[in-house]
Amino acid sequence: MGVKCKKMRVTVCRIAWERAWLVLSLHRADGGTFPEKGEAFLAGRDSCRGAQASWERSSGDGVSAEIRLNITNAGNSRQLQPGDYLLFLTAADWTEPVPVGADGETELPGEVSFSYDRNRGRYTVRTERSPQGQLLIHTEDKVSGPSKGFRGLYQKAMHSFLRLEYRACRSFIRPEKGKKRILFMSEQNESLAGNLQAVKDRLSERGLTDRFSLSDSCRVTVTREHLGFGSWVKTVRKLAEADYLFLDDHAPVLDWLKLDEGTSVIQLWHGGVGFKDSGYTRWGHGGSLPPDSAYRQIHWGVCASEADRDVFAELWGIGRERILPAGMPRLDALLDPGKARKMREAAVLRFPQTKGKKVLLYAPTYRGKNRLDAHFPFDSVDFRKWYEACGEEWVVLLRMHPWVKEKPPVPEDCRDRLIDAGGAGNAMDLFGLADLLVTDYSSAIFEFASQKKPMLFYAFDLADYQADRGIHGDYRELAPGKVTETFSELLEAVRQRDFEEEKAAAYRARHLERLDAYSTDRVIDWFLLDTVPEHYLLEREKAEQKAAGIGRRIQ
Repeated sequence: MGVKCKKMRVTVCRIAWERAWLVLSLHRADGGTFPEKGEAFLAGRDSCRGAQASWERSSGDGVSAEIRLNITNAGNSRQLQPGDYLLFLTAADWTEPVPVGADGETELPGEVSFSYDRNRGRYTVRTERSPQGQLLIHTEDKVSGPSKGFRGLYQKAMHSFLRLEYRACRSFIRPEKGKKRILFMSEQNESLAGNLQAVKDRLSERGLTDRFSLSDSCRVTVTREHLGFGSWVKTVRKLAEADYLFLDDHAPVLDWLKLDEGTSVIQLWHGGVGFKDSGYTRWGHGGSLPPDSAYRQIHWGVCASEADRDVFAELWGIGRERILPAGMPRLDALLDPGKARKMREAAVLRFPQTKGKKVLLYAPTYRGKNRLDAHFPFDSVDFRKWYEACGEEWVVLLRMHPWVKEKPPVPEDCRDRLIDAGGAGNAMDLFGLADLLVTDYSSAIFEFASQKKPMLFYAFDLADYQADRGIHGDYRELAPGKVTETFSELLEAVRQRDFEEEKAAAYRARHLERLDAYSTDRVIDWFLLDTVPEHYLLEREKAEQKAAGIGRRIQ
């Protein structure tokens, strides 16, 4: 920054929470101005550094700045550890703890708690004014321990045995001559799909199976307490054999099983950039992850845009330097003219009622906590009014989330225009056929945006959904299309062609940089053939060197 600030007088004038972010507003009390950017860190009372952050100027006159500190990532892809911390700012050769405004000048939010892991743990943060007037941040992490009774004892014993099994298998593993082993794993689905399937298929198409041995492990563990001991042993042995592990989501087995450093974990998350809070963006909500979850083991994560690296970093609780914008492999099929044409032709054959009509695809997400209680409130849709509004111009394909088992209760005499499109395949198979997507909070917007077609949003339960599940920001600002909250508004928007398409264009420009049908090849080239661009490797090296300073004594 080139400016010495030895006498800079700074106070914390406001403290607020935004999800798991502690937001601190700073004020220059000496009439000077802040440099545009600078460094900050939390240091424990034993003079050990506990977290790193940065500050940025937040006002035009330069007298205010803001620090954003994510407690789920202290700067080293780990949770801020329990303890007492003071806030320090650094600028040039100046390092000093930051005071809080006098009583009545700065409101302290007091104690804030975040529950996690089915309420088995509770992480608490308390902000105080130290006796010296400095900002003191106290953190605690209380864990209730494993479930009591036979089930808890069984789970604890099973995890211990499986860790030993993993280490034993890893010790005696014999590499295949001239081949590396790749394991494609889903702990959320019973078969490969999406990004995982795209990468696996492309490896075969490129003739790379002579260099890589491919295997799968697909199970639904999210809603099942027990899969059988044999299933766990089989999965752990496959993990022990893997040189590369490709995931499509959270893998609960890795919450308690630490993989050997020789296995490179590559996360190809199934969701694009949508609305719903997930991973560590849900910290404190129902279903929150434990502090040391599977995501902490990610070696490389993939997103579709440079702008989304920070979004995914928060979601997974890791540094942005581990997340690269290679693009989403599953989009390649939609962007390849030949494959897209075949998908559309197959959809027309499946739904001949769409021929010569405009097609509205209604694809809302589920309601409920998980697969076990997933449902959809069909009383939010007036099927007869929708049928009448279609006229001779439109047909509606009703595509419910695959977790919703109940079929749409469309009256018999309306089924020539309102068509149940559930069953085999996935919603992406219908995107080439659809002229308009109507959804609510579904991540389907990500794939559909690649088609450069309009989207419309029917959020009839916006307030309830926001409170229950959580939305990553302001829904109306995030939605890449017009938002309606009543069914009458929805029908009127379709009739008037009022889709606010400029919002879809802006979303596409921000979140879909890689619309070239080569995302799958980039993933293979970068992470399997070791051609990650040099500037990303340099960024990671610098970030890791900086993170290594956490825990060192302040000089």
